[in-house]
Amino acid sequence: MEPGESLRLEYTVGVPDLMAIVERNADASLPKVSATRFALSAILGSLVAVFALLAMGANAWPVALAIGAGAALGMSLLLPGHVRRKVLARMARRLAEPANAPMLGPRTLAIDTAGMTLTSPTAELRYRWAALQKLVVTPGRLLLYVSGMQAHAIPLGSAEAAAVVASLRERAPWLAIEDDGVR
Repeated sequence: MEPGESLRLEYTVGVPDLMAIVERNADASLPKVSATRFALSAILGSLVAVFALLAMGANAWPVALAIGAGAALGMSLLLPGHVRRKVLARMARRLAEPANAPMLGPRTLAIDTAGMTLTSPTAELRYRWAALQKLVVTPGRLLLYVSGMQAHAIPLGSAEAAAVVASLRERAPWLAIEDDGVR
């Protein structure tokens, strides 16, 4: 592609492409330690310590306390991964529902001197270059962010991805580009 030349690509968005956005946003936005998780862990640890104390007798309070602390620590470490997996599985099922079909399917990406246009059978989105905030290059797709959480998934082969990245670098040199290893 020559400098300044327009670029037009056709692609198809599927559930895995949208899930790439959901997973990346979840990783970036879910708090690592929350007050709720800390409180639940403390309550569970206290209950386990009380039951251990009742089972072992009053003289075993150091052991009961250690068991309770272990339960609290275990919950605070294991619960986030479990919740994350459940939320992501639910999102994947929801994205595959017929009501969300307009989010999936064929798209066209057009890049020109004025900006970028994404077209589907039901919509056309036009972005000026200043609207673009970040590009994440992942194996098999590009994630083009127009806000902190809103992104467009563009599934492409490595040659197409390289052409899009080069075009975006030329037209939006301020654009933050994170490369997760597409090439």
